[in-house]
Amino acid sequence: MDKVYELLDNTKKNVNDHWLISNNHLLQNNDTYFTHLNRSWGYALTLFIGSNKAIIHGLFPCFYMTSTTDLSESLYNELKSDKNN
Repeated sequence: MDKVYELLDNTKKNVNDHWLISNNHLLQNNDTYFTHLNRSWGYALTLFIGSNKAIIHGLFPCFYMTSTTDLSESLYNELKSDKNN
């Protein structure tokens, strides 16, 4: 039974540590949880679409010839703009 309590204590400590790290990250970026979540999922969707275009381009070079470069430049500019604000 002591092992169970030890596991629960460790789990609680890990959750608290992760919460503190997450909260600090949000504060440093002047974000709320849901703003951060929305932005992160937006990037994930953009990268998912870009990945699929890159796969298609690899198979059929005549499609999406500049999509990866365009995506890289777009994300770079967006992230750079976010850093400056």
